[in-house]
Amino acid sequence: MAHRGYHTAGAPENSVAALAAAQALEIYGSEFDVWVTADGRIVINHDKTFPGDSHVIENSTYDQLKNIKLSNGDIAPAALRADGIRGIDYTFSTISVRPDWIREAHDNGMVVNTWTVNAEQDMMSCIALGMDFITTNYPQTLKELLTKTFVVPN
Repeated sequence: MAHRGYHTAGAPENSVAALAAAQALEIYGSEFDVWVTADGRIVINHDKTFPGDSHVIENSTYDQLKNIKLSNGDIAPAALRADGIRGIDYTFSTISVRPDWIREAHDNGMVVNTWTVNAEQDMMSCIALGMDFITTNYPQTLKELLTKTFVVPN
């Protein structure tokens, strides 16, 4: 996995250019960080602000951030729909309070992973939410749950 994309070759960390560079190397995947803007847009960045800018991402709207430029000239708050980004992952505590992100990711052709889900009830919640991947320390328990049929209330 390329940590924050392939940025050691000159692209800024967590930028679309760094993710594309890792993809060009045919790396299995890239770890990168995301933030959610005040109006619910998911953007790529490591820190709570972009380099050289004072706007706190989670307190700012996408429109307030959309023209910030990175050192390579890329627009900073690249939305996750950029080419080559195939999935997202979050801790269970994060995704459980924002299940709409699962639908949004699926609507954009992305898969969703969550970690580290060890409680059986949490595993069942992930299954009911339509999680694509569930990272757990108890794979046998998860495997058994995946063979069962659950009724999900409307």
